[in-house]
Amino acid sequence: MNAGTVEFLVDHKTNEFWFMEVNTRLQVEHTVTEILTGIDIIRQQILLAAAGRLEIPEERIHLVGKAVQVRINAEDPKNNFMPEGGKRVEVYQSPGGPEIRLDGIVYQGYKIPTDYDSLLVKLTVRGYSWEQTIQRLRRALNDFLIIGPKTTIPFYLALCEEKDFCSGQFNTSYLDCHPEIFDYPDTEREIAKLSKLIAEIHARKINPYAY
Repeated sequence: MNAGTVEFLVDHKTNEFWFMEVNTRLQVEHTVTEILTGIDIIRQQILLAAAGRLEIPEERIHLVGKAVQVRINAEDPKNNFMPEGGKRVEVYQSPGGPEIRLDGIVYQGYKIPTDYDSLLVKLTVRGYSWEQTIQRLRRALNDFLIIGPKTTIPFYLALCEEKDFCSGQFNTSYLDCHPEIFDYPDTEREIAKLSKLIAEIHARKINPYAY
């Protein structure tokens, strides 16, 4: 026995749903279910694999609030999400705060693999409303500091400013209908410039820009 994932598409206006698929394993999106229910699904999976029984009575399962998960990948969204394989993470700083969950492997000095997924970290955020969830998502994305490879962070920040996304009006053709999202500016924050300078000074043992 094992814990699996059942996927559906749901129309939030009519509550109609359409079955998509069943996977005999947990999907990367399982963190959304965990943060909404407070149930450790990985624990339940291990119990089942050890011939145990589910510890979750149906009456205990309640969905509290709204949640979203985004994959912080080492990719260039403007170049058809081309992976940044081979590049190294020079500086890494992660966000924190209420209802912010991180699942990943990235660290300062991490080299992006060329043969596997370019995922750095999964960011899962919960709020009591969709509006609060987007606010927390925006703050968490702004608090990330990843220098080295291009990432999907500026793309997600552009999503957080798009009115249809903020109002919960999106579907499977959303990106095709909103190509302007990819027009986000390629600006470097001052803190990123400062961190890059500090890293360079540390590596060279001198400040190359000092007179």
